[in-house]
Formats: sequence, structure tokens, C-alpha cells
Amino acid sequence: MAARDLKDELVAIPGVSDAEVTLVDNVPPVARVWLDGTRDGDEVRLRVQALLGGRLPVQEPAQRRSGLGKGLDILIPDGDGDHRVPVQLKAQGESRAVLVARVAVVESALAVTVEIEDGAGNIHTADVGPSGSIDDAVLEAAAALSGAPEHVAFGIAEVEIGDARVLVVSASIDGRRSAGASTVEFGRPFAVARAARQALESL
Repeated sequence: MAARDLKDELVAIPGVSDAEVTLVDNVPPVARVWLDGTRDGDEVRLRVQALLGGRLPVQEPAQRRSGLGKGLDILIPDGDGDHRVPVQLKAQGESRAVLVARVAVVESALAVTVEIEDGAGNIHTADVGPSGSIDDAVLEAAAALSGAPEHVAFGIAEVEIGDARVLVVSASIDGRRSAGASTVEFGRPFAVARAARQALESL
């Protein structure tokens, strides 16, 4: 099965927000999923195991790698080191953090506005300025949603990896620098928002 086909099936599972699948000749496939916080982790684990069961070879325990699916390790990280847990999976209170749940670009007779909402229901909006750059408005809204200072500086680069478009957003402030990345699956604003929030969370 092609990596993209398997990824599509993984992302279709309720509770999964994103997935990565790597298939290399003579190497056990590697799959990783990110949760959106709408389903219990054990429930998602069972669904992923049902999807992957029988399709992928089972690795021995000595070959386990954190964050992998059945036949590759375990879907949900073991919790044996907080530094191993991606930002998207870190708990906020009793629920898991979803950095970007929704991005909307709203155009009216008076202005064009970008609205970003996270998984906790927090929303921030920013107007598209005279430059007409929706990217700038997305970055402004993402920074406000993250509680970042106004003088945080951003940079955006777009690269192609295989058949995927990937947006990389860098963020820097007071000598500190970080970066986040997101694939462009449908709209660019959502990818910019996800990459920006990843970068801000790492500052």
C-alpha cells in the first residue's frame, strides 16, 4: 500500500488530526499520528491497530520507537519522557492541546479578516492590512492566540518534498529562535497558522 493511501486512511479515523507514513525498501514502515483531542486515546489506538493489523510487519520490542503505530511500536507515546511528546499531544488540563482547530478568512465590504480558533475554543482575529497579505494577518492572529509579544518576528518559506508542499515558519524574539512546519493539504492559511503556532510554542 502506498504511503499516501495509508495516510489518508489514518487521517480518516475519528480523533486523528494528521498522520505521517514512511515506506522504505527493506525497512519496516514507520507511521505516526497526531490526535485532535476529540476522542479517547485508547479508542483511537484500537482503530489504528485495526487498520494497520496484518498490513505491516511486527517489530520486535527491541526495535520499538516512540510514537509509532501497531507493527511499528505503539500509537500513543509511552510517557517515559515528556520531551518525547510532540506539542500537539501535550495535555492542557484534562484535554490534549490542539494548537489550531479552525482558520477562517472572512471578506466583507469593509475589510478582510482572519480568524483562528484553537482546540480549547480560544479565538483571535486580525485584519488584513494595506499590504493585502493574508499570511501577515494569520501570523498576527497566531501570535495573539499564543500570547506572544508584539515584537516577535516571523519568516515564511515554502518547500516541496516529494509531492507535498511544506510551509516552514520561523519565529524569533529577544535572541531566541524557533521554527514550525506544516504541509499544505487544502488551504495555505491553515498551514501557516499551524506552523506559526508550533514555532511559538517552542520559543
